[in-house]
Amino acid sequence: MTDTPAYHFGEEWKRTAQCGKLRTGDDGNEVTLAGWVRKVREFGDLTFLDMWDRSGLVQLVVEVGDKELHKLFR
Repeated sequence: MTDTPAYHFGEEWKRTAQCGKLRTGDDGNEVTLAGWVRKVREFGDLTFLDMWDRSGLVQLVVEVGDKELHKLFR
């Protein structure tokens, strides 16, 4: 993994994990990912995102209760 900083809206941040390296033990931890969104699917109150980088694929789940985050995917 590289420590090269990325820029998001003028702020510097660093990736803390790679998509393909996350495991169930990481559930509930806050991580910063960098990659591409392959697919977005909405099922009622949940939005599923398939995100990938060179290490692999991870599925993210966003609940509709998180209004600010949920708006990003519409």
